[in-house]
Amino acid sequence: MNAEELNKYFNKNVLPLYPDMEDKPGKRVMLKVDSGPGRTDLPMLAQMQLKGFYLVPGVSNTTAKTQETDQNYGPFKISFRGNIRVLAAARHQQKKQMLLKDLALLVFGGTDSITGVVLEDSFNKAFLQSGCLSAWNKCGAVPLTRKPLEDEGIRHEAIINADGTTLSDMDPEGLKLMEIERENRVHCKFLKLLGYDSEHL
Repeated sequence: MNAEELNKYFNKNVLPLYPDMEDKPGKRVMLKVDSGPGRTDLPMLAQMQLKGFYLVPGVSNTTAKTQETDQNYGPFKISFRGNIRVLAAARHQQKKQMLLKDLALLVFGGTDSITGVVLEDSFNKAFLQSGCLSAWNKCGAVPLTRKPLEDEGIRHEAIINADGTTLSDMDPEGLKLMEIERENRVHCKFLKLLGYDSEHL
């Protein structure tokens, strides 16, 4: 979804949900999104902020740690797929097909009227209030904290001493960052030698 389509989506599907939204304290709406295309389109962001709608793009490649619903969907998918396996096996044994109307049974659980197998409630298992609160806490949303930045899977430091040396016990991911930086400097110097303006790289 590019910036144009994203803008259309917000105006058609999201903004109507908040008819009393304004760019005033207590009236603003914040929406956290992933780092896909169009999320940092300045004209769109400015237009939205004038209405009181603030878009907060997430950090690239951190969805599993910073997006609340990702925390819920893991347990949901495991349970839902388990229901599919159980129902499919029971129906196969009776030479019966699975139908589109079985979707509600697979999501919300219950007893299958054809085979008698009991499926678990995948939705409530993953999206109960306690599960949502736990997911929001892990992502630093409720309460609002910097918790994701403290996660070892996200935060990596590359510490350079005043003399240009680095710490010998540096985080392995920090060492990777340093290596990427060294490679970048070498290639930028090479491009400059060829006459290209590589300073901004």
